[in-house]
Amino acid sequence: MSLWQKLERSCVRSTLSVDEDISNFFIDVNVRTVGRTPYEKLSFIFKTQSWNAVADSFWLHSILDIMLYPIESSEPCSLIFGEDARDKNVSGLGLPGAPMGSSHEATTTGDLMRMLRGMARVDRRVTYDLWIAAYPLIWAGLAPGDQVALAKPLLAFLSKEFHLKGATSGVNGIQALLHGILLSSPRPKMPPELTRYLGLTYGGWDVAISLLETNLMLYEDDHHSAMYLSAFYD
Repeated sequence: MSLWQKLERSCVRSTLSVDEDISNFFIDVNVRTVGRTPYEKLSFIFKTQSWNAVADSFWLHSILDIMLYPIESSEPCSLIFGEDARDKNVSGLGLPGAPMGSSHEATTTGDLMRMLRGMARVDRRVTYDLWIAAYPLIWAGLAPGDQVALAKPLLAFLSKEFHLKGATSGVNGIQALLHGILLSSPRPKMPPELTRYLGLTYGGWDVAISLLETNLMLYEDDHHSAMYLSAFYD
């Protein structure tokens, strides 16, 4: 293993440090290296970065940090909890519900992002919910040409064998990526055989079924999706 490979492995693992200062330092190193536009970041994530060093951990947290860092703003941000938020997670982001009519007004967008990233650092479900909330918005904001350019690297990333190390760890990154793709528009078409494989292997069969069903709605002559969808019910 070369010196650069050793440094790269250490840098990637350090983004998962429980020490926020250390984690932010190495995330900033990554972001400054790859650029700060959404396309540059996604290209780095799906095409360039080797994630083998963190294959046995919840690597989605590092990816989310790269996409959201740095988001700093002094703009005021108000969180208002209504009747629908009582006893529920607010906006699907893992924020605990609060009594109806209460609010948190003394915060900024930057404060909110730091709070959410801190919560995601210790709770996989928060990371998952943040990803499926953010990724469709990020994808929709890309230029059509950038979406086309990222489609193949995204599918290649999903097919990587290193993901198998986290397949049995409950909530995992592949589940979140599939769910994010399902909610995206325009959505890159995934090969039905890959969709079924990922759904069965990584415990995301419910999302895989929805992806295949959507394929049938969009492409009426998609016999392959019909075949792999029916296999879920055999």
